[in-house]
Amino acid sequence: MQPPLRCLSQEGLRASDAHREYCKDLDLSDNNTEFLENFIALMEKVTPDSKQCDNFLLHNLILDTGITQQLVERVWKDQDLNTYSLLAVFAATDGGITRVFPNKAADDWEEEPEPFNASFYRRSLDNKGYIFKPPYRDAGYRGLDLENNTIGILVSTAVELSIGGKTLKPAVVGVKLDLEAWAEKFKVLASNRTDRDQLGTRRCDPSTSCEMDCEANNKDLICVLIDDGGFLVLSNQEDHWYQVGKFFSEVDANLMSALYNNSFYARKESYDFQSHPWGW
Repeated sequence: MQPPLRCLSQEGLRASDAHREYCKDLDLSDNNTEFLENFIALMEKVTPDSKQCDNFLLHNLILDTGITQQLVERVWKDQDLNTYSLLAVFAATDGGITRVFPNKAADDWEEEPEPFNASFYRRSLDNKGYIFKPPYRDAGYRGLDLENNTIGILVSTAVELSIGGKTLKPAVVGVKLDLEAWAEKFKVLASNRTDRDQLGTRRCDPSTSCEMDCEANNKDLICVLIDDGGFLVLSNQEDHWYQVGKFFSEVDANLMSALYNNSFYARKESYDFQSHPWGW
């Protein structure tokens, strides 16, 4: 078996088979492991340059497989994800590969196997900086018991390369945050505190002026992180943690209306034909 094919057999790998015809005789499968086994079996019979295969797609697939495996071996394995409160790190490529580390996180991966069908991938390509993607929750979602379940939030960004004066985006890389741990970090990061030791912690009320402290004043001050689509990502309110991933108007309709009225968000109509129409 050739080295690239050994990479394909590694755990943590997700290969796109939904909309890419790598080879005419390749048996497609919705099961990722079965698809990889079928692919390896075919590559042992034919060469990547075979006329029955799309050479461009196939070479990109094998190239990306090798590169992402090196990412695991040389970078990710040396990092203690718990230090940063991370559940996983991942890379999704133009060639159709999604690599997730560690292996347990790969087993729990719920995103589309085809990168171009995954919303985090498309949004990362279309936007500068970092994109946040909480797990989707519909209006009827009642939340999980955080003591027995871990909720992850994807944070991703596009890899940009400049070649010959042109900017290429061959991949998207990112991490999966531990919601409960990062909700605590968020309280500190979102606060506007200066010289706290001298000033002490002061509660905010209409008759006094104080610094914005999302941690100490969590009963008086609502601090939230909402993504570009209007979905709740993080909050300093514990009762919001069970609603992460919901459209924010389902969490706090008045605040969402205020954001809309102040042009932070624009209304865009959309329809879910299996449920009820909604939109902003």
